Parts: sequence; structure tokens; C-alpha cells
Amino acid sequence: MDDDGGVEAEEDALRARLQNLQLVEQTFGENGGEAAAEKTAVADLCCSMALERLYSIPEGFTAETAYGQLSRAKSYLDAALVLLRPGTLPASVEVLRIRATAFANLACLYKKANRVRAALLSAQKATAIYRTLCAPHAALSGAPEEFPSHAKEQLVSSLLTESALLCASDKPREGLSVAVEGLTLCVGLETSSNTEVQFAQLQAMCHHNVGVCQEMLGKLSESLSSYRTAFQLMYLSAGAQHPLCVKFKDCFADAYAQAHSKAARSNVRTATTRQDPSLLNTGAFSTTGKHRKLAPVPTATSKRYNLNGRLPTPQPRKETPAYNVRRRPQSC
Repeated sequence: MDDDGGVEAEEDALRARLQNLQLVEQTFGENGGEAAAEKTAVADLCCSMALERLYSIPEGFTAETAYGQLSRAKSYLDAALVLLRPGTLPASVEVLRIRATAFANLACLYKKANRVRAALLSAQKATAIYRTLCAPHAALSGAPEEFPSHAKEQLVSSLLTESALLCASDKPREGLSVAVEGLTLCVGLETSSNTEVQFAQLQAMCHHNVGVCQEMLGKLSESLSSYRTAFQLMYLSAGAQHPLCVKFKDCFADAYAQAHSKAARSNVRTATTRQDPSLLNTGAFSTTGKHRKLAPVPTATSKRYNLNGRLPTPQPRKETPAYNVRRRPQSC
């Protein structure tokens, strides 16, 4: 079955579930337990269908070429949020989980559509819901005993998304605070034997985002340490061929080259100034007298004319060596 046929089949199944929901509401009432369970199930289906649409977008897309998939995914997520809007269903872990998933998927959708501000707002809403789930939830119904650890894992993922969007919004200081919070939660998670690798990868992504924020703030040495830790954790947990491991390795190597290139240029300037005192008597300042005074800057009235009474022809400037200028760091 081709992609269009699969989409039509999914939408037919969704229409059937919506018709069944109307029948349940007519039979048991809109506020009954049966209607609440059916709304939750339909909303969960909408989130899954939206996520499939987002995953179907190929690499190298643009917001224009992927308009069909993005608009269809947006309609699914809007339907899920309408079904689970506050006040219509009793508070439960499942309802909050699906609402948080819908907002997290909306953040991914808006990011793909280059709407960073809308993506950030959706990610912050998802983070707020996950914070509620991580808090003591004795008043919430249907809370399994193992859910707090799972909720913290989802909260860490949401914090990663939020920190990346804050960096994209040129707010590295806020992004650093969010990424550090995610790293603290990730380190404190109680890992079991079957999820230890997954938590190690979350820690690696947190360290990477911390490094991105530190680099944007000009803290190159600290960012280099964070990039190194991210690469080491991802290498040990996922292997050298994992896409994120390759990305983290490139970021670490790039940051290392930039930090050492900047240090080398700084050392050259300092050593040159110290070893050749005559440089202090050139340029725009003079060392004569008790205090260093600015030397007069030549102007058109200081008789700097050529024989024809015109300003001298400016000489072409010598080309300076092109240093390694690093591209904008990218977060997870």
C-alpha cells in the first residue's frame, strides 16, 4: 500500500472511532466514564497518527514542500487537544500524559515549520505537564507505581527540546539553566538493567546541550568539557556509528580546534607586544611624556596630499589568513 493509501486508511479508522465516540456519548452521556475512556483512546490515536506524519517527512524538506504532512499532523494534534481540554475530563495520569505528548509533538511540528516561538511555547506547556506528573500525584487516578521514573524520563526529553529551542531563540542563558536541570534529573534517575543505556544517551544529549549553551555564552573551556563528556557517553552507550555519536564527535573536534586556535592567536599577540617594544610607539598612541597620549590621527588638513594636491590613492589591504571560524552550534 502506498503512502496515500495508508493515510486514507488511517483517516477512515479515525472517522470510525469518532462515530463510535458520538454513539457512546449519546448512550452513556458526555460526562460518563465510558465517554471519557473513549475520548482518551481517540486522542491517543490522533497523537500517534500525527507522529507518523512527522516521521514521514523526508530529509532536506522545507516548510513549503512538507506543507501537506505538517497541516495534516496539525489537524490531528488539534483534535486531540480539543478532546482532552481541561474541565471536560477528570484529572488522570493518562489524560495528562496524552496532553503532554500532544504539546511535545506540536513543538516538533512548529520547529519543522521554522516557527521557533510557537515551538518554544508548546515545549514549555509539555514541560509544565510533565512537572505535574513528576510531583506527588496522590490525587490523580490511574497512577502506576513505576510511573514517576517514566515521567522523569519524559520530563528530561521535554527539557532537552526546550533548551534547544531557547538556543535557537538566542537565549543561551535560559537554555543553559533548562539543560542543567535536565542533566540533574537524568543523573538522579533510578536506572534498571534494561534502561541503563537509554538513560546514558539522555545524559549525553543533556551534556551536549549544556555545551552548546556554554559556547554561545563564550565559555569555550567549559563547553569543550561538556562536548567531551557527551561524546564519551554516547560512544560507550551507542557505539561509534550512531548518528548522534558522529555528531557529538564532530562538535567536540570543532570546539577543540576553535579553542586552541583562539588561544594560539592570543598568545601570538601577547608575545609580539612584549618582545618588540617598538610596536608601542606606532599606531594611534605614543609613549612620550609622563602619560601615554593618543597620537594625532592624520586627516585631509594635515598636508597628506600627493604632488597633484589630491588625497593619496588608498593601497589595497593585505589579505589576512582565514582562521577557522566555527559555525553556529547545534543542540539536540
